[in-house]
Amino acid sequence: MKHVYALMSIVILTTSVLAQIPRTLSYQGVVTDLSGNPKADGSYNISFSLYEQSTGGAAIWTEAKSLAVAKGLFYTSLGDQTPFGDSVKFNKQYWLGITVGTDPELTPRIVLNANGYSFSSIYSDTAGNIIDGKVVKGINGLKDNITIQGAGGTTINTNGNVITVSGTGTGGTGLQGIQNTNNTLDITNPNGPTATVNLKNPLTLSGPVSSPNYIISGTTTGTGNGISGISVSGIGVAGIATGTDHVNYGVVGNSLSPSGFAVTGYNAAATGDAVGVNGQTNSPIGIGVLGNVSGGTGIKGTSSSGRGVWGSSSSYQGVYGFSQSQAGTVGESNGFDGVYGICNDGTHAGVSGHNSSTGFGVWGETISGVGVKGISGSGTGVQGNSTSFDGIQGNSTSGTGLHGITNSGIGVLGISGGTYSVYGENTNAGKSFGVLGYHGPTGNNNFFDASVMGYAGLDNSIAVYGWVGYGVFSYAGLFDGNVVVNGITYSTDIYVSGTKNFKIDHPQDPGNKYLIHSCIESPDRMNIYNGNITTDAAGLAAVNLPSYFESLNIDYKYQLTVMGQFAQAIIDRKIQNNSFVIRTDKPNVEVSWMVTGIRNDVYAKAHPMVVEQVKNEKEKGKYYFPELYGQPKSKGLYNVVDVKPPNVK
Repeated sequence: MKHVYALMSIVILTTSVLAQIPRTLSYQGVVTDLSGNPKADGSYNISFSLYEQSTGGAAIWTEAKSLAVAKGLFYTSLGDQTPFGDSVKFNKQYWLGITVGTDPELTPRIVLNANGYSFSSIYSDTAGNIIDGKVVKGINGLKDNITIQGAGGTTINTNGNVITVSGTGTGGTGLQGIQNTNNTLDITNPNGPTATVNLKNPLTLSGPVSSPNYIISGTTTGTGNGISGISVSGIGVAGIATGTDHVNYGVVGNSLSPSGFAVTGYNAAATGDAVGVNGQTNSPIGIGVLGNVSGGTGIKGTSSSGRGVWGSSSSYQGVYGFSQSQAGTVGESNGFDGVYGICNDGTHAGVSGHNSSTGFGVWGETISGVGVKGISGSGTGVQGNSTSFDGIQGNSTSGTGLHGITNSGIGVLGISGGTYSVYGENTNAGKSFGVLGYHGPTGNNNFFDASVMGYAGLDNSIAVYGWVGYGVFSYAGLFDGNVVVNGITYSTDIYVSGTKNFKIDHPQDPGNKYLIHSCIESPDRMNIYNGNITTDAAGLAAVNLPSYFESLNIDYKYQLTVMGQFAQAIIDRKIQNNSFVIRTDKPNVEVSWMVTGIRNDVYAKAHPMVVEQVKNEKEKGKYYFPELYGQPKSKGLYNVVDVKPPNVK
């Protein structure tokens, strides 16, 4: 334990008051042992801390340094290495804590007192208490140098301590010539220099006006609005025609610009229905909004996030479009759906198309995208029903003829009592598909999360059927990737570029593991037959093969293995009438046998094995696994196309 006896002077001042006064604390002390004897000469690590409490609390400043001690005496300047921060203002009582080496902080803490320098700080402490009559404290909260200047016809004059702002300049004439005679205008400060004109609320203008004149007309030569109506909760601009004869219009807009709008409605609300233009009618055959045009667009609704055009009806069509030669209603969008329909009951359609003649109820056409797209959260994305022809037909010149997406229901459902329920046709376009099923990058990670699924519920029916009408290198089915067959596989020729495996639940741990075995590969169509047999007292045993053996196989091979004892075994008689005889040199010998044959049925004869084949011209330069040969993936044999639909959202 060490003791420190201190002699200290405070020399702290803010530099704005006396810049020449140092912002440090001079400190001297004596380091002794418990008996009061000075510590030996040398360097000691001493830490100094300032507190706002005599005991406890956190230090508001700390400085550690190595100090030379001679005869127990040392001195230093606190703050010369770690400056006091702005929060250490020395405007309250502080205590100094001292720690020598690894010893605990010495107690009690030392109370800081003032010295001669600090008495000058009274001027900085009282600088905010300026009495009246001495200086200008500020103008409207502004401080330091302030410039006052006139604008809009005003002038600035000073006379002693008086500053006069006058509107008698040449620029401000006000609105002195306007008089309000019918209580429609509210003029503020008509004598200027700046006058304000407000319309009375509500404002009513009436009088006889003959066409083509208007009671209110707004003209602008710039990019602004001729007339703008803004309402917080009601209608910004309302036009009402009370006449019951002729053709009367509540609101009429004319535009001469080829890209302009005669009438435009804008709603700046970020939430809610946010309707730009709302048209309503009480007539059962009336029209809420009617647009007539000889060559352009009758009605066009534009919205950055809400609805461009919204029609509502309690008993009839919300929006109705009619044309003699073109589309009755056209929806166009650069970033979302051109036409979007919503139905909130379970029996009607969000978008419905009807044709009373021989045309199409709904027609979808695209140059490269999706002709018709159906999305469902739980039901059917697109459903087509037909009693005699195609339930759904989609045609596309280069994109997707019909595209259905669903989160949990059916993307595309086709039901037909006559021909095809769903029919996809490819007219030999390069790298395209008659029917495409795509599974996105996310899913439920189970085998029922499929892009294409076929189900056969009757005997002798087929869930998925692929047919090749011509072409040596055409395929009824092409699977580029792993294929799982849960059941029995029947086929003519199967070409596998990987391995032919079986995969089952592991017999010893079926809930957590699989067991996988690979098939035996051979350049021959080899059939294998095997078994165990024991010779009789004469050392003979006849092995009977299946009755079809000789009809199916040629080029027989034999293998014999003696079990249980040392003995010799030979083929005593080769295969005749689907059997052969084994002979051993000892009686009662168990023999394990295996016979192989090469397929010789009519299909095998018609399609003999060609072990080494030359690739055709389209396949040359391409590989089953191009990456294994240092080639890009585009060199793959079946790298047909990126099958992800181009407009998947």
